[in-house]
Formats: sequence, structure tokens, C-alpha cells
Amino acid sequence: MSHRGIIGMETPDGNVRRVFLHSVAYPATIYGDTAAGEILLKHYLELEKVQALIHDSIGKLGITPEETEFHPEKRAWYEDAPLKQCLEEADADIYVEDVYVFGEGGWIYWKTRHSQLPEPLESVVRRETENGWRILEERSGKKGVQKKML
Repeated sequence: MSHRGIIGMETPDGNVRRVFLHSVAYPATIYGDTAAGEILLKHYLELEKVQALIHDSIGKLGITPEETEFHPEKRAWYEDAPLKQCLEEADADIYVEDVYVFGEGGWIYWKTRHSQLPEPLESVVRRETENGWRILEERSGKKGVQKKML
């Protein structure tokens, strides 16, 4: 099952331009494919690289725009809109679980269908990674499982 989300960027007029992310939209990786949140934090910190992503729906986010799998035929219908409207629309879309928006302050993250404010992506990745490793340790009964941190 795909874990879907939205990747967006603030525009000069204060709106958000966004595209649909079809898979691996989790903020942090515990096992399996590297999560979108970690990829964005490590590899998409320059506006030019983010702009290169925001043109068609994304099947799977790559480390570079060239390695990203784009799917222009899938759900690339988002109009630029204010952040509040983007979050409301994401919340109403049953397929969208995570929202990432790049702006002057870096990446922010918002989890759909939760009554929280957007927060810095770096904080979310750290928290999710720590919680994930704690749960894996509890389930396996093993302490000191190798951690994959930022």
C-alpha cells in the first residue's frame, strides 16, 4: 500500500505550488525505502532543486530531480493556493497523509486529519525516527538496534 502526500513550495505571491507524491511519503525511515521527509531534508535545501520537483505528480521521490520518478498522468491537478487552503484540501483528500512545504524558513510538515499546526520537518523526522526505533526495540525484545539517524 502506498503512503501518499503532497510536496509544495511557497511562491513569491504567498501561495503554495504543490504536487502529489504517490509513494513513500513518510517523514522518517525505519526500514525499507528511504522516506520522503528524510530525502527532502538531506537533498532538497536549495530553491532550484525544489522548483525542479514541482511540475508533475511524483511516483517516487529521488535523491535528485533527475532520479525522481514523475507521473504526469496521476493527480497533477492542484492549483496554487494559500497554505491554509492547501492544508484544508489535503485534510479532505482521503489519499493524502503527509504534507511538505518549502519556504524561506526551510521545510515544514503537516500530518493530515490531525489538529496540529505545521511544524519544522527536522523536528518531525527526529521524533518519528526515535519513536520508530523504540517500537522496533520493544517488539523485537532487543536493545541497541542499529539506528539510522540524520
